[in-house]
Amino acid sequence: MIVKACKKHGDLFESDVLKEKFTYKTKEGEKKEGFQLRCLQCRRDKDRVYKLNNPDKHKESASRARNEARRLYREGLSTERAKADIWAQQDRINNPAKYKDWSATTRKRQGQLRNTKEVCRRFEVSVDWYYEKLNKQNNLCAICNNPETRKSRTEGKICALVIDHCHKTGKLRELLCHHCNAGIGHFRDDIDLLKRAITYLETHTHV
Repeated sequence: MIVKACKKHGDLFESDVLKEKFTYKTKEGEKKEGFQLRCLQCRRDKDRVYKLNNPDKHKESASRARNEARRLYREGLSTERAKADIWAQQDRINNPAKYKDWSATTRKRQGQLRNTKEVCRRFEVSVDWYYEKLNKQNNLCAICNNPETRKSRTEGKICALVIDHCHKTGKLRELLCHHCNAGIGHFRDDIDLLKRAITYLETHTHV
């Protein structure tokens, strides 16, 4: 069932919507709490831009939130999530070999999928989103229209296409091969610089 319309992403279903609490004042000046529905993807885009522009503030805020959750749990005021977090933290300290073996086994079992999941988690998109993009592009780079050729340094297998994004806005673009993605990065997403490079090549290429 469609529950909200977003100007940018169109009609949204319940799974695409974030329910947020907010405080407002009535005409009489009384403070009240209510809920509003927000587009989940718009919220993720906004958070992504903030993290890119304020990495230190984000790291500090995340650390402060974790410490506060653990403090509340110790005082009997928090959730089971904080309990699991504290237990896992202590267990890692007490049994380092256990987690080292678990990590190695997981990497071997999941292979490339593990890397894809980690990249999707970092960009705050689902694995389904990635594979949908991949299918639309027929497993080819969006710029050179060729498959990826770069090999993994550890297993020697062909790497997956990478998620390209705007470093100024944080907006996700398409999937690129390593060479095209690195090329854009080295040119710092500067269109004028890329045009000058094209002019340079046209001037100095002799047939």
